[in-house]
Amino acid sequence: MSAAIFNRRDTPPAPPFSTAVNRTPPAWTPGDRRRVFGYLKPFASLPTLLELLNKLELPTVIHPDGIASSIQQKYASRTLHFQQERVDIAQARRDCHFAILNANHATMAAFVLGGKPVLNFPLSLEQEMCATPIVERGAGLVVSGTEPNDIFRKMEMILGSDEYTAGAQRIAEKYRDWDYEASGAGLADHLVSLVTDR
Repeated sequence: MSAAIFNRRDTPPAPPFSTAVNRTPPAWTPGDRRRVFGYLKPFASLPTLLELLNKLELPTVIHPDGIASSIQQKYASRTLHFQQERVDIAQARRDCHFAILNANHATMAAFVLGGKPVLNFPLSLEQEMCATPIVERGAGLVVSGTEPNDIFRKMEMILGSDEYTAGAQRIAEKYRDWDYEASGAGLADHLVSLVTDR
């Protein structure tokens, strides 16, 4: 079920988050500046990233997964909002300029298939492997260390060029007719046939 954007096979990706019930719209700060959505767990350079987002005053919504309340209280600001409720990913990807993630597979698929680039902070080797083809296809970047200059540089690259959006849009166009529900039903039928047609 891995995606062509995540490996070498030409297979559609695993499903993004459900966008149905109990998902809330992202609470963006009003204004016309570029919006950032984050779905993040704690990691060493998180404070540096949050400080940079505040300095840039980019309207930012972050869904925190295990981020300490003390960190949230310290870096929450007029433009940076930690949203505890599960966010409507479909709306977040429509509204944002790019997403900041820990290279989690389903969320990357959701944003890249929506034509939005991703800036990834992988937490494991598996996540690094998922993120590498995104970089190779020009749809995002990876920050692999804790060096502040690397974070600043990668953020500047995402904000300063349309090439990463173009890369994500190429992937989105390639899979625009892909129907996850239909493919899931087809897989289920196939599995049933393997069990019953003996």
